[in-house]
Amino acid sequence: MEALYQAGRTVVRETVMGRSFINLFEIEKLLRSYPGVEEAAACLQYGENNLFHIRADLTVSKEIDDEAVQAFVGEKLGKAMIPEIIVKTKK
Repeated sequence: MEALYQAGRTVVRETVMGRSFINLFEIEKLLRSYPGVEEAAACLQYGENNLFHIRADLTVSKEIDDEAVQAFVGEKLGKAMIPEIIVKTKK
């Protein structure tokens, strides 16, 4: 039942340092609880050398600091789930 709830939004990132699981659903859910964030969508965005980065698209009601958001996610979900790209739209 959990797989249906999360709609299969977990990605495996494998490097020479090991394997980590990126749960886009959990990132979105946590970001929505951050003060000033009204809506959040997480996805993967490809960059140079075919590497992917976690991207968070946020609708905000006030100005928020990207580094504070990244620290919040890292503290709650772990370093592997920190969005490297944050795009904000003012509500």
